[in-house]
This record gives sequence, C-alpha cells and structure tokens, in this order.
Amino acid sequence: MAGDSEAVDGALVDLSARPTTQMLLAVHHDRYTQLLRAFLAWKRRAQAQRVRRKRIATACRVGSVFCQRIYWTRWREFAAERQQQRQNDEIKDLEQEEKEEEEEKLRSMEEAANNVGITEVTDTIVSKSDEEGDSSDQSAAALMTKRHYIKVQKAATTFLLYSN
Repeated sequence: MAGDSEAVDGALVDLSARPTTQMLLAVHHDRYTQLLRAFLAWKRRAQAQRVRRKRIATACRVGSVFCQRIYWTRWREFAAERQQQRQNDEIKDLEQEEKEEEEEKLRSMEEAANNVGITEVTDTIVSKSDEEGDSSDQSAAALMTKRHYIKVQKAATTFLLYSN
C-alpha cells in the first residue's frame, strides 16, 4: 500500500492511512466556519430586511394617515356641498311653490274679474245698440288690461252668437 500515495499541495499524502485527529479537527473547523459564515450572512440579511420592513411599515402608516386625512377632508367638502345643494333645492322648491300659489291667486282673481266683466259687458252689449256697444267696449277696454279685454270680448261675441 505504499504505492497508494497522492500529491496534494506539493506534499505526499498516504491515502490508505487513517486521517489524523488534527486533520479531522481541521475539516470540522472548516465546516463550522462555513456554517458560521452562512448563519452570520443570513442574520445580516434578516436584519437588513427587518429594517426595510420597518421603514415600509412606517411609510405605510404615514401614507395611510395621509390618505385618511385626504379622504375625510374630501368627504367633508363633499358633504358640505351636498348639504348646500339640498338647501338650495329646498329654497328653490319653496320659491316655486310660492310662485305657483301667487299664479293661482292671480288666475282666480282674473277668473273672478273676467266673470264679472263678462256679465257687465254682455248686459251692456245686449241692452244697447251696436253703436253704443262699441263705445261700451272702448270704455271697458280702458278699464281692463288688454289681455282681460280680449278675453271678455271673445266671451261676449261667443255669448251673442249662441244667444240669437
């Protein structure tokens, strides 16, 4: 077995010989240092990643607070605008109702005035001759507005047509 030798790093190593304790310790030491280096590298990476995660978490918290502030600010603006719009709509509705009530009052007053005017004009037209009817129409026109006069005139002519 003397022929079973190999050159390693310029020295002859007998392959058939049992490894020495010193060689075993060196191998174990190398393995230990490799494991230790790997563990320390992993620990450094984990520490760096932990720091990154903390920064990201802090940024997320700051960002979420910022976003919440923006959201609630915009929400308050939206709510205020909506409330103002509702108030404006209510005011418009009230004004519209008041306007309709006023128009209804005016219509009822016009109808009452027209009814009174129709009976007066028709009575005067029927009782007087055609010449006198024209003068009464002119005096009635002076008393009433043009619109009322036209309505009364139409009603009177209609009455005269159907009464004969």
